[in-house]
Amino acid sequence: MLVRKIKEESLRSYLCTYSSFYESISMHTLADMFQLEIHNVHSIISKMIINKELMASLDQPTLMVVMHRTEPLSLQNIALQLAEKLSNLVENNERVFDLKQGTYSGYFSRDQKGGYQGKQSYQGQGGYRQNQSSY
Repeated sequence: MLVRKIKEESLRSYLCTYSSFYESISMHTLADMFQLEIHNVHSIISKMIINKELMASLDQPTLMVVMHRTEPLSLQNIALQLAEKLSNLVENNERVFDLKQGTYSGYFSRDQKGGYQGKQSYQGQGGYRQNQSSY
């Protein structure tokens, strides 16, 4: 009983995960993969189609499951929007952090190539020299 339930849930998980990669799949193939009888596979797939967990149709004569291409669900769209907003938030936080780093560390200034160059430099053998600008 428990082993059969695990096999059935494995089939459901497999179909939810990999249905987008198939145009169609044979119920015989699914029955062999999950060691279930054809009528059990048929029952599980039918329930998934009725509950709109699987966008597919059953072709009775050939015992094939024909997958339908669908647009993302509203929950998936909302999740994508949230991910995009979080990405923007991270970018903005990084920009603010970079600005604060530039503001608080007066030691560094940007050079022409986009890198940082110290205003003070060490010269030769332990000597210390401060760069002076000529006007």
